[in-house]
Amino acid sequence: FQQFRDDHEKRDFVSSGTAAGVATAFGAPIGGVLFSLEEGCSFWNQALTWRCFVCALTATFTVNVLLSAYSWRTSDRPHNTTLLNNPGLVSFGAMAGEYRIYELPVFGAMGAVGGLIGALWNFLN
Repeated sequence: FQQFRDDHEKRDFVSSGTAAGVATAFGAPIGGVLFSLEEGCSFWNQALTWRCFVCALTATFTVNVLLSAYSWRTSDRPHNTTLLNNPGLVSFGAMAGEYRIYELPVFGAMGAVGGLIGALWNFLN
């Protein structure tokens, strides 16, 4: 494996590992690739994008299969229908209710205020 000892290849492996780790934690392969693109690498090209995506997709699928097998084995029902139903390691739970129509302008206003504060911060710096 001498060809993988180059610094360029090591950086690519770190980027792929970053994408796989974030993808398996949250069950989001595209999110893992985007995080790796943003934070995990210094140089990016299209081939690395596909390598990271395949790595993140494989890692997410593997964790999903392992968690599903574990939950199937530990369930008390013999015919559990939750096979491949565990998307990631971190679960934020199910949403308790629904959004009301009057809440949408509040969310929009919060986004607009956040955007204006971010623009002000960029202008001052």
